[in-house]
Amino acid sequence: DGNGWGHVSPAPKVVVNGEYIMGFTSSWRMGQILQYADLPPSKGDYSHRFFCTSWVDAVREGFKKSGYLHKEHERESGGQLLVGGWNFLYRIDDDFHVEGPCQLAACGAEIAARAALYALDDIEDIDDIHTPLSKAIGALRATAKVAGFVHPPFCVVRCSEGQRPYMETFKE
Repeated sequence: DGNGWGHVSPAPKVVVNGEYIMGFTSSWRMGQILQYADLPPSKGDYSHRFFCTSWVDAVREGFKKSGYLHKEHERESGGQLLVGGWNFLYRIDDDFHVEGPCQLAACGAEIAARAALYALDDIEDIDDIHTPLSKAIGALRATAKVAGFVHPPFCVVRCSEGQRPYMETFKE
């Protein structure tokens, strides 16, 4: 993990809960809570306002009920995560600040992942490199070479408009 520990968990750092896809950077307990939390349905509202209010309030409550919410000097914190779905992606910081809509990454390997995606944009002679899936897998492979806490198997969650997201695992 990002703290220098050598533990490798088979559990993915991506979970699906209803219409939401969430990637998290903190403990696996955070992911379990997100996977089973009572999150409000969007009813098609994927606005910044919705995520800053109703959605974050539900996550905070889930963390609080599960004993995961950290409180120090009256300041609450949880952990960094991405929440996405069909045509939206937001980054939630550990203080529950909502950033976005955004494009990518919320972990210590963010710079490497961005660099890999940027490099893949310039490659013209690799078959099928410009599909979103092949680009994501290529960026994950490149990031794994320079960030010891990123490793296969890679979990990719796909979603289509009006469909429930589903997860695929790609082994090397």
